[in-house]
Amino acid sequence: MANPFLDWLEEAPELSFMSSLGNFRGQGLNYLQNQYQPWMNRYQGALGQQVRGGQDPTIQWSDFLKQNFNPYRELLRAPQYQTGRGTQNLFSSPRYLYNF
Repeated sequence: MANPFLDWLEEAPELSFMSSLGNFRGQGLNYLQNQYQPWMNRYQGALGQQVRGGQDPTIQWSDFLKQNFNPYRELLRAPQYQTGRGTQNLFSSPRYLYNF
C-alpha cells in the first residue's frame, strides 16, 4: 500500500530534504542542513532545463534527491573545517609557539 504522506513531502520540500540527511550530528549535520538552498537551486535548474528543452517539468523533488543527493558524499566533499573533521590542524599546538 502506498504511503499517503508522500505527496505531503512534495508540498513541503524542506521536510523531504531534512528527512534525507540521516543520523548525522554536530557540525556535519549543520553543514548538511545549510545545503538545502543550494540543492533546491539545482532542482529548479533541472526543471528549467526540462522546460527549455520543450518538455513538461516532471521531475519530483523527492526523486531528484534520491537520484542526486548523497549526504555521505556531500560531507566528504565539504571542507573539513566546516564539518568538524580535521579541526585539530587549524591551530598550532602551543608547544610549537615557544622556542625552549
